[in-house]
Amino acid sequence: MRISLERTGGFHPPAMRRRCVVDSQSLTEPDARELERLLQATDLKDVNQHRDPVLPMPDMFSYKIDVEDGPEKYTVRVSDAQMSEALSHLITWLKEKSR
Repeated sequence: MRISLERTGGFHPPAMRRRCVVDSQSLTEPDARELERLLQATDLKDVNQHRDPVLPMPDMFSYKIDVEDGPEKYTVRVSDAQMSEALSHLITWLKEKSR
């Protein structure tokens, strides 16, 4: 599984843009299990269907998450204002593991 995370927005959008990629094959086994647990907790496949569209707000971050899991591929777009606690944990974890 490969997950790409792109953050845009903030006080100075071009300077605040960040992108990270995490590939489960390059993770340790405990980290791969934690990634799976975080993904199950967020139910990413269902996130886009149960929230309002992202409305631009000044200085707010927006996130684009691309997930490739074998033949399955999907994208989630969410803003800080719409983010669940579980999704926030996933994003924080992805940023830490991609360093």
